[in-house]
Amino acid sequence: MLRASTIASHRAKRSSARKPRLPIDFYGPQKIYELLEKHDSNHRSYFVAGPWNHGQWGGDGHRLGALDFGSDASAYYRDRSFQPWFDYWLRDLGS
Repeated sequence: MLRASTIASHRAKRSSARKPRLPIDFYGPQKIYELLEKHDSNHRSYFVAGPWNHGQWGGDGHRLGALDFGSDASAYYRDRSFQPWFDYWLRDLGS
């Protein structure tokens, strides 16, 4: 469990960082999936969302900021979803 002081410290560091602030748009991907799914009679539409920032699934996924997941969520995604999907659909290795 994160302590309030840890959260406050993390927020203070974030607010002092010199990065552009972009809104998180989770509505868009979900809406696209919803619209595609209506026409997917072969059940080939998938929506994957993970506990990582954009692109973090390609690296270490133990943490997102101060939040520690206790395991590498990115490796789990790569091994169980990403790689099998690419092998099946793009490398014709699936059955």
